[in-house]
This record gives sequence, C-alpha cells and structure tokens, in this order.
Amino acid sequence: MNAAVLAAPNVFVQYECERNQAAPAEPAQSLFETYARFHEDLIVEALLRGALSLQGRGLESIGYLDIGARHPIEHSTTYLLYRKWGASGVLASADPAAREALSRVRERDVVVEPGAWEALAGRRIDLLSIEAADAGALLALLEAPPVAALRPVVILLAPGDAAVEAGLAARLQAQGYALAGRTEASLIFLDPAAAGAGDARARINSFDVFDTLIARRCIEPHRIFDQIEAACSLAGFAAARRAAETAVAAGPYVLADIYARLAQDLGLPAAEGERLMALEIEAELAAVMPIAENLAQVRDGDLLISDMYLGEEVIRRLLAKAGLDKTVGLSVSAHGKRSGEVWPKLKAEFHVGRHLGDNDHADVVMPARFGVRGVKSDVHAPSQVEAWCLNLGLRDMAELLREARLTSWSTEGLTRRLQLAQLQLNFPILLLSSVALMRLARETGASHLLFSSRDCRMWLGLHQALAGKTGQAEAPADYFYTSRRARTEASPGYLAYARERLGERGLVVDVCGSGWSTQVLLDRLGLTGRELFFVHQIATPTAYERKIPTPDTGRVHALVEPTETGVNNMVLELCNTAAHASVQGVTPMAGAWTPRFEPDPRPASILRLAEAQARWFETAAGLVPRADLSRTLSLPTSDIAQLVLELYRKLCQEPAPIHLFADSHLAEDRETMRAMGLGG
Repeated sequence: MNAAVLAAPNVFVQYECERNQAAPAEPAQSLFETYARFHEDLIVEALLRGALSLQGRGLESIGYLDIGARHPIEHSTTYLLYRKWGASGVLASADPAAREALSRVRERDVVVEPGAWEALAGRRIDLLSIEAADAGALLALLEAPPVAALRPVVILLAPGDAAVEAGLAARLQAQGYALAGRTEASLIFLDPAAAGAGDARARINSFDVFDTLIARRCIEPHRIFDQIEAACSLAGFAAARRAAETAVAAGPYVLADIYARLAQDLGLPAAEGERLMALEIEAELAAVMPIAENLAQVRDGDLLISDMYLGEEVIRRLLAKAGLDKTVGLSVSAHGKRSGEVWPKLKAEFHVGRHLGDNDHADVVMPARFGVRGVKSDVHAPSQVEAWCLNLGLRDMAELLREARLTSWSTEGLTRRLQLAQLQLNFPILLLSSVALMRLARETGASHLLFSSRDCRMWLGLHQALAGKTGQAEAPADYFYTSRRARTEASPGYLAYARERLGERGLVVDVCGSGWSTQVLLDRLGLTGRELFFVHQIATPTAYERKIPTPDTGRVHALVEPTETGVNNMVLELCNTAAHASVQGVTPMAGAWTPRFEPDPRPASILRLAEAQARWFETAAGLVPRADLSRTLSLPTSDIAQLVLELYRKLCQEPAPIHLFADSHLAEDRETMRAMGLGG
C-alpha cells in the first residue's frame, strides 16, 4: 500500500447515514493514513503544509527533532512525514532497544541518545516533538540549550500530566507561539510568524561574518598585524596599527581612515599608507578560512551583517575564497550591530527567524532588544585540545588542528564525533610520531621506511608531506604490503618480496603491535638487528608465544610502552583502518609486486566510513606543507612521547570509533586468529 487514503468505507459516515436515513455520497471512502496515537501527525502535517507553502518549500524539506521516540512506526508523530513525504530528522531515545529498532527502520534519520544534540548542528528543524515521563523531564528537555535555541514552526508536547498544560502553554505563548491544537495527550503549538499571519516581509536568517562564517588562520586577529610587520620590515607597525584604529574608532570608520591616521602618526607619505593598507587586505585574503559548520547554514536570500572596517567588496572576496556560494545580502557598518541601529531597519524589510554570531552583546543581547532571536556561536574558539596545545606553547599545532576542525563538517552527530576524533586526536598523534620517526631514521641510518599495511595507509601520506616540508626525506617512505598472516605464513614469493623491500637498512613502521609477527618474518629471512618503530607497542599475547616464541631479530622503538595504562590499541587501529582488506600475499607481475587481498567481511557501511576517515585525514595532511611547525619539530623525543600518550588517552575516551567500527573489527580479528590456529 502506498496511498495516504485507504480505499475503505468510513464506518462513521455509514452509521450516521443509516441512523438518519440519509443516502451516503459516493464514494464513502476516507480512511486516512496516520500513525500517531491520537492522529496528531495529521494535524502537524496540515500546519506544516500551510506554513511551508508560504516559504516556497515542499513537505519533503521538513526537518524534525523527535525526543522520546519509542517505536519507529507505531504511535510515532513523525513517521507519516518520513514515509509519505520523504522528510528526515533526528530521533532521540533513552532506550537502547528502541534506538536499535529506530536505526534499522528509519534509515534516513539520525538516531541518538537524549543529550547528543551535536546531531542538530546545521539542520533545519521545522517540527519539535517531545514526549517525556513527567513534567520536570519535559521542561528540562525543552530548556536544554541546543533545543531551546531552535525556532521550529510546530512544537508538539506530550506532557503526560494535564496539570502542567497551562504552564507549558503560557511559557510557549510568551515566546510567541500560539496553541493551534490539542488532543487527549498532546498540545500542538504553531509559530504564527512562520505561518504568515499577515506578514508580507521576506523570511530570512541573518549571520555575523568574522568568527562566525569565516575565520583567520591565526587564532588571535591581531597577529595579522604582526605578519604585515614582518612582511614590510617596518618596526613597530603592529602597535601603530592598533593605536591608529583606536584613535578613529569613536565614530564611523573604514580601513582607509585607519591607514590615513597611521600614515599621519608615523610620518609616512599617503602613498605608503595606501601600500600598507593593500598589504593588510592581501594578508586577510591569505589567512581566511571557512567555518564550515556555520557556512553550511546559509541559504540563498539570507543577510550577512558585519561591524567591520573592511568594505563590502573585500568582505565578499573573503567569503568567496572561503567557499560561500549563496546569493546573500551584506550589510557592513562600523557599529550597526553593537549599537542596535541595524535591527529596526532590518525588521522593517524582513522577518528574521534567527541571527547567528559570536559576540554576546552585538549578536545576542542587541537583536533580542528588537525582537530578533540571537544565537551565539563559539565554534571559532579553540577546542579543548587546541587550548591544551596553546597552554603547552604549541601554537603551531593548535592553529593547524583548529584549521582542520573549522574547515570540516558533518551534519550527522556520530559521524562528526568520528571526524573530530580523527582531526583533533589521531592526526596529531601521527604527526608527532612522524617527528620522532624522522629523528630515529637519522640516528639509526635507515635507508628507507616501510609503512605497514593496512593501518599505516593514512599515516604514510602525512609522513611524506611532513618529510617533504622539512627537507628530511633522505629516508623515503613507502607502503609495505603485509599482515600477521602474510608474515607468519610467508610463502616463498612473499619472502622474496619482503627481502627485497627490507633491503639492507629498511625500517619497519606500524601504528601498534607487539613486534612478534615481524620478528618471526625476520627470522624466516635470516635477518637480525633490524629497527622497528611503533606508536604503541603492546605485550605479546600468550597464544602467540606458545605458537612461536618471539625471535630476537629486531629492536622495537615505541612512543607508548606496553606498560602504559588508559590506552587501548584497538581504538588506534580502528581510527587507522584502511578501506582495503587484509593482505594475503603478493604476486610478481610486470616487474612489480601486486598485492593479493583476503575477502573483506566488513559491511559496505563500514567501508564507506573507512573511506571517509581517509578523506578527512588526507585533507588535514594537505594543510601541513604551508603550516609553520617549527616549534613542534623542535620538541625532544621524550616530550613527543608524553604528548602522544596524553592525546592517545583522550582518543580512547571517544565513543565514536568503538561504536561504529568495533563489532566488525572484532569479528575480523577472531577469524584471523582462527585461521592462524590461535583460537578465535
């Protein structure tokens, strides 16, 4: 069945026609598709149909947040929108069994635990539906900061307590909502402004620009002036630039006013002031980067508002370079937002659904005084890891990690957690490890580095970028087709491949391991005294030692020793798994070695995530060549080991890698152990 109206007689019409001896009209068929307990979904559908038509939107564009979802279909207030119109949104449930069923049936929806509100970022929410066990729980959910920041068209509440209905109605009416419907268990509220209500103004959202939609690569804006001072070789420029702006800031001013005052203060010709001003514009263009999370929220027709001395033409160039591809308005003034001057003018022309900005006063307090809901964005500020790096004096690392974070984005909450685990934790772990590895290669006289498949696939590209940047590529790095089974069950062909690749002074690299299988391979080859480098060396499992005692054929160098606590090598492996299967062996072909892979048992969804991880990591590695990493590169190896350990411990506290990858990883590992005769 794929119809909103089932071809079946309406028994109520039949009964009343018979009771009143009235002939029924033809056809008497009106059994409507509905899934909610008291048909609230039909009321919600009608309200949204009217409101969205005024916005020029179809119901397929609906986004919803359904808190307290229990069943994917039955008694669901959102399944009608999902099935009939193709809408999607976020389902929040505290019940693990319900989340499993919701994830299985509602594939387009994101399913989370209540509180995992990062899943809301970047989403348009037209319907907020909350069902809670009691009034206190409902109010707590309604007032949770990310939920409270929403301005849905329709709010549906199932308080479960008639005594609190009046209080809820009063609370939402004070926020501008009107009670539009009531069932035996639910209250349904409508935002009259979103539904038109006689308002002919264009409906938009507004955005601040700097530190909201775009940011500078340097964390503190004033460092742009330090860069210009270094470029123009004018001692004292940075301080003079700040003083000149302070001098003209009492009234409206633009960049030309600042530089006219600067030239006057420094006794420079006007032409020199203009040259310095051009240098600042070029420095801004060189330093700009997108804040992808917020940039993704901008729609055609929205308005950008900036209290900024740079002119509209320059700001539009900055936005274009950052990737803004929407047709938007831009209002630029010196104090329009801070003073509140811009808001009455704006409201006369537009209905502003929400303003987003980074400043408490200019972007939240002032718009609120004029009836515009302001939402603060702190995305530009250093994250916990970035602040930690700053406190350690590693500004270069902090700025690199911040750029990787701000320029990336995913609207799916758990995927974003995985993305941040990669960019904020796994990426710096491997970057720091490469610094130590390059140092070890020089100290041991390694001729080349062999990055082991498959966990080193991403790391290899980062290492090559860092080695190329520092001019320390005297030990070139390459990919080494290998695996536990390939090493311990080595065929004559694989032994020939390994001998060729190891050469006289090849250094074997891996993310983690005990070193057992590599040393078994070295023993088979009759090689001793070889260098091995691991980020994390783990203790050799007893089953391995029973099968083959570890030969003394290699020296393991590790940043994280087997005795360290608070770390889990599986998490590091999950964050570095490649999308290709485990290596079975190699085949010589046309003068080169071609890998043979085991059948890959991982589901397609896991492979897609592995490919996504690689893309995120590769993008971050692409930032390395232009980054100034001089402070990080000068760190002693002992400090690097401590930093890697702390980052590794933080990584092991992240739930996303385990949640997304662990089941398939453990199943594959059990099969490998069984095939090697080690149990499983």
